[in-house]
Amino acid sequence: MDDALMDRRPPEPFEVVVLRDAPLSRRHRLADLEAVVIGHSVDEDSGEVWCAILVRGEETFVLPATDLERTGRSVPRSHVYPGSSARVSRDGKLLAVPDEPVESSPQDQD
Repeated sequence: MDDALMDRRPPEPFEVVVLRDAPLSRRHRLADLEAVVIGHSVDEDSGEVWCAILVRGEETFVLPATDLERTGRSVPRSHVYPGSSARVSRDGKLLAVPDEPVESSPQDQD
């Protein structure tokens, strides 16, 4: 695939990026720092892609994908998530948390 086309795709989750010197990164004093992408979404009105990023392993921010520069590196999922997770139903009811089953009624099961 053409390199120019690849650069248009948003960074994938767990990709390491450098935060470009742009208005939002300057406002939060993040310019030139490295971060890990933890997800992205598309603004339905503008079509702009926004990425959730993890900075310094502890702070999360949402910035436009155009403010992120790919490094070609990534980290394993375990670097970002410790492995614990919660299960929820489609309507948002808590079904289970790590090592703690949550009682649920039959209608909660989808």
